[in-house]
Amino acid sequence: EAAIIRRFLAEKEATIRRSLYQALLRLAYTVDGQRTLLRIWEGRWAAFDLPLSEGDYIDLACEMALRNMPGSDTILTATLVRTQNPDRRRRFEFLLPALSPEQAVRDACFEQLKQPQNRAREPWVASALGYLHHPLRGDASIPYLAPSLDLIEEIQQTGDIFFPAAWLQNTLGSYALPEAATIVRDFLQRRSDLSPNLRNKVLQAADGLFRAEKTGAGEEVDG
Repeated sequence: EAAIIRRFLAEKEATIRRSLYQALLRLAYTVDGQRTLLRIWEGRWAAFDLPLSEGDYIDLACEMALRNMPGSDTILTATLVRTQNPDRRRRFEFLLPALSPEQAVRDACFEQLKQPQNRAREPWVASALGYLHHPLRGDASIPYLAPSLDLIEEIQQTGDIFFPAAWLQNTLGSYALPEAATIVRDFLQRRSDLSPNLRNKVLQAADGLFRAEKTGAGEEVDG
């Protein structure tokens, strides 16, 4: 029993450390925080005494790229080179355009996602959308919202049963801008013929956005 308890406590402690690391990854926006991310990537700081996997280093490089940290292009390239798992490497290569600091490259990436043949790896697509619509890119990615919503019926027809929800969540889930809420409302009004199933998925994905709009504007939200 004592051994079981010790193992349970060790696993619980590891889970807490992992949660703290994930919070650091999401919230390190200050200069000091970004330096910490770089030290972790360079192996000069043990991240809460956690062993980092190949996937962890990819996620870390992606977060640094989103922040446009100095040398982030070099970091992405170096991380790609040292990625040994072939499938993980292909996924990383797929995501790189969505991480680019160049608007034109990200625009081209989004245009590629409009084509069904480029959406075959749906989890990869969901991750790319999350990066394209990351809060740090919110203003620049607003133009993607209306076309993304217009694609939702095609997404349902060509993708897995769970893909429409993933597409919508990774498109709408990080926004709190009134302009984004207006785009969603306009879409729902314009597409009154949308199936109840898809309409509910849009409303669910936009729930946080509508709540932010209501809090900011002090007006009642009409779902």
